[in-house]
Amino acid sequence: MVDTWDLMHTDAALSHFTLAHRMRLGWVNPSWVEVCDFAANPASRTVTLQAIETVPRRGPAAGRKAGVEVRIRPGWNYYFEYRRRQTGQVGDQAMPFRQAIVGTDVNVAAADEVARPLILMLPVDVDGDGPVLRAAGADYEESDVTNPDRLNDFRFTRQPSAILGGDDNAVTVQIDYVGAHRAELQLRPAPGRGNFKSPDISLDGPGGPNVAVKGKTMQIKVRVRNAGSKGASDVNIRARWLPFTTSAGPWNALPSPPRQTIPSKQVREFTIDWPLPAEVKVGDEQAEHFCVRVDVDRYVDPLDPNGNEIVVHNNWAQSNFNTAAVGSGSPSERRSTAVLAHNKLPIPAVHRTILEQTGDLFRAYVGAAWHALAPGGEAVTTLDYESLAGDPLYGEAYEQAFRQADGELIGTDLAARGFLHAPKVLDGPLERFGAQLFVRAGIRTFIREAEARGEAVFGVVAAGWPDNPSEVDGGDVRVTGWLVDRPDEQFWRDSTVGADGSFVAPFPEAVFALLQQGRVQVVVHYLGTGRFVPCHSDDLDITD
Repeated sequence: MVDTWDLMHTDAALSHFTLAHRMRLGWVNPSWVEVCDFAANPASRTVTLQAIETVPRRGPAAGRKAGVEVRIRPGWNYYFEYRRRQTGQVGDQAMPFRQAIVGTDVNVAAADEVARPLILMLPVDVDGDGPVLRAAGADYEESDVTNPDRLNDFRFTRQPSAILGGDDNAVTVQIDYVGAHRAELQLRPAPGRGNFKSPDISLDGPGGPNVAVKGKTMQIKVRVRNAGSKGASDVNIRARWLPFTTSAGPWNALPSPPRQTIPSKQVREFTIDWPLPAEVKVGDEQAEHFCVRVDVDRYVDPLDPNGNEIVVHNNWAQSNFNTAAVGSGSPSERRSTAVLAHNKLPIPAVHRTILEQTGDLFRAYVGAAWHALAPGGEAVTTLDYESLAGDPLYGEAYEQAFRQADGELIGTDLAARGFLHAPKVLDGPLERFGAQLFVRAGIRTFIREAEARGEAVFGVVAAGWPDNPSEVDGGDVRVTGWLVDRPDEQFWRDSTVGADGSFVAPFPEAVFALLQQGRVQVVVHYLGTGRFVPCHSDDLDITD
C-alpha cells in the first residue's frame, strides 16, 4: 500500500497522514493544492511545496502549495507532497528518509468497479527514481490518460534543494506535460466485489461457455484493445493458470498464441488452447475451480523508442472458472474443492481462511479455519458447498425460491480469502490472496441411452434420480470428438434438446476425417438451463 507514509497503513511507525488522507478528513482546503488537469491546461509550471506537516490551519505561506493533484480521470488522481522529519513532533520520526517528495495513487472506486484500497503508492517509474524523490533532478514520469484519444506524458521533477528564503521546509518542483503519439494496450480487470471474471477473458470448450472441463482441451478467448492513437504491431500475450487457492503458488504457463497487429482504437481476439489435466490435485484433494491470468507484453515501438507504451498497469487481468454446478434434490449434492495456504513470510505465522457469500440459499464448509505454518510452509484444506435443497429447516424456503425463479438462474458468489497473522506484528492480519467461485444450483441431470453411431450421437437427457427419472424440457448439448491417439486435438458442435429430453447431435465435421486415421471417441455435454444443471456422458466410441 503506502508503507510507512500513512498512519492507517502502519501505526507502529506513527506516520503522519498522507495528503489525500488529510483532504478526506477535511484538514486541507482544496485551494491549497495545485491542480494539474492537463486535458484543460497542458502548460508546464513550477510549484513550491511546503512540508505538509508544517502547514498551519490558515494554509501554506504565500506562493506555496500543500501539494499537487494530477487528474487522471473522474474519481482517479495522483497526489504529490513534501514530507520532512520535524524535531519535536511524534509523527514521521520512523519514516524511511529524513525528507522526500512522495507520490500516491488515489482511486475512489464505486461498488461496481474494481475493488482496491483508496490510497496506494505510485509504482516505480520507467527510469527507476520515482515515486519517492529525495534528491534534486529525481523525477516521476507517467502518462495522463484523461482522454484515451490523446495520450500524453507528464514529468514531475524535483528542483535543486537551495533553501528558499531560509526555510528548508520548502522545495520547488517542475511539472512538464509532453504530447505523445503511442499505442495503449488494455485488458479490463475483473470488477471484484463478488465478480472475479474479466469481461475480456472468457472460455469455450466441451462444457460450454466459461465452464472448465478436466481432461479436455478448452479455448481461452482474450480480447485486447488498443486505446492509443498509434497502431501496435506484433502484440504478444502470455497466459497461465492455477487451481483454486487462497495463497498464489506456482502458475502453469501456456504457450503464447500467434502475435497480432492491433490498429488504433480497435480490438483483436487471441485464442489459446488450454489442455486441463484430468487430475489436478492440491495436496491430496482434487481442485475443481481454476484461475486464468493473461498478461499483455508492454508494446515497444520497433522504429521509435520514444513511442513505447507508457501505461502498463492495465496490461493484465484474470478470470475464475468452475467445473460443476450443484444438483438439487433431497439431499442436495455436495461439491468439494481444495484450498492451498502458503506462508511466504520468513517467520512463522497463522493462516486463516475466511468464507464470504452473497446468497442465503447455500451453505459452505471449510475443512480447517486456521493453520499454523512455518516459514515457507504449506497446508491444504477442503472447501465444500451445497444448496439448501432438502434441508429440514430451510428446504421449504429453498423450494419456494426455486419455484419463484421460474427457470432463472439461482446462484451465489462464494469467496475464500486468506489472511496471515504473524507474531509481534501490530498492524493486524495481512491479506495474502483470495479466490472466488460462482455456485449455481438446479435440478440434477444425467444422460442415458447415449449411443454414437453413423453420423450422430443419440440419447436422452434425464432429470432427478436414475431409479425415478423425468426428462428435461430443453437446452443444448455439445458433442466433442477427438482421435484417441491425439486427445488434445478436439472439435465440437452444438445441437438442441427436444421437449422430451431427446437429442440427435451430429458429429463435428472434422471428426469424419479423423475416422480414417484411427479410433475416435466423443463425449456429450448437456449445457444446462436456469432450471437444470449441466451434465455429461461417458466417453463413447463411434460405431457403424
